[in-house]
Amino acid sequence: GRGQIQFPHNNTHPLKKIAMTQYYVKKGLRLFGQKGIDAVKAEVAQLDEMDVLEPISDITETDRLSALEYLMFLKEKRDGTIKGRGCANGSKQQV
Repeated sequence: GRGQIQFPHNNTHPLKKIAMTQYYVKKGLRLFGQKGIDAVKAEVAQLDEMDVLEPISDITETDRLSALEYLMFLKEKRDGTIKGRGCANGSKQQV
């Protein structure tokens, strides 16, 4: 498919295990279940502890549309633990 790395005929290619273990949060939660939920909670708790995000209860439509999206991914580490990773989608920012 578009934007996907094509591997040889089977799923045993060594790069597939390394390169393809990061998932959008929705798919990651389906795959990892409670371990995925715990990873997301830990990532959000870390953001809260570091005062990265500030909740806003009353926001204008203009501000809402101009706000950066926060993308969350789940990654299975080599030791089998699940790690939440997040990043801001800065494509809305002008250079």
